[in-house]
Amino acid sequence: MARQPTYLLAPNFHFKPDTGPIALGNILADPLRPHRPLTTVDVGILKNAYPDIETTTDYNYSILRGKSSNLSMAVWAQFVQTISAKISGERGNSLYTNYNMDALETSYFVTDPTLEEIESRIKAPRVQATMKAGRMPGLRQPVYMITGVMVAKGFAALQEKGKHRAGEVAISNYIPTPAGDVGFGADLTKSASTEQSDTWKAGGDVIFAYQLLKIELKGWKEKKIKYDELRHKSAFLSKDDENDEEDDEDEIMGQVTASVVGEDNLPISHSTGGVTTVELGEGERRIACIAAVDTEYN
Repeated sequence: MARQPTYLLAPNFHFKPDTGPIALGNILADPLRPHRPLTTVDVGILKNAYPDIETTTDYNYSILRGKSSNLSMAVWAQFVQTISAKISGERGNSLYTNYNMDALETSYFVTDPTLEEIESRIKAPRVQATMKAGRMPGLRQPVYMITGVMVAKGFAALQEKGKHRAGEVAISNYIPTPAGDVGFGADLTKSASTEQSDTWKAGGDVIFAYQLLKIELKGWKEKKIKYDELRHKSAFLSKDDENDEEDDEDEIMGQVTASVVGEDNLPISHSTGGVTTVELGEGERRIACIAAVDTEYN
């Protein structure tokens, strides 16, 4: 069973541990902008008033992620009885990322901070202003506290992006002759693809990912503090991620068929009590066209 990811990747890999803006105890307005804290906490207070900090290290750590999507569609049409045409197109995108590091050091609070400490932190003017900036009166915006950070040592990354597009137009015709049907046609195909590859290595230790505690004020008359570990859709990995396989994206394909109805393929109509019914199609795609006949003007 796949683990629920809780760590989000840093916006970029230029932030340093200890001296950078992403640190344990910081409170944020935006969970995806950890480098823009509303308030920070002094190292001495962090040691005395906050939970114990556990640190684990994984060596020779490598993470490979890949994602691709593809969309294709084709349209066939038959004109008169002998000419047919086909128009089709396809486009797709792919993204592959490989992160390698000599060591990945994870530091996190063993437990949640106390309710008293959280209450004290959200009383800060900047935090109060952010929480009261909700779109509806009485509702409060959540804020987020950094409760875990991952530091990459000897970090290197490789990222490859690809796009491709293809299109096809085909026309065929059959002409009856005394010697039999003679066919001819034309087919035009065009495709294009682009690829981009970036690779780099960090010159020192960098913040790789971070974990958040979501803090909210609930209730209408009497506000109560609610907090829990944030599980965001953008989360990349968990504390003990083992590169669990993700569900493959379903390939999206479409197909449309069109043909001209003539005298030889128009179904026979059925008339009952001034109502005419014409059935078209086959199987589950069979449809009935119903028309009422006004007998007053017949």
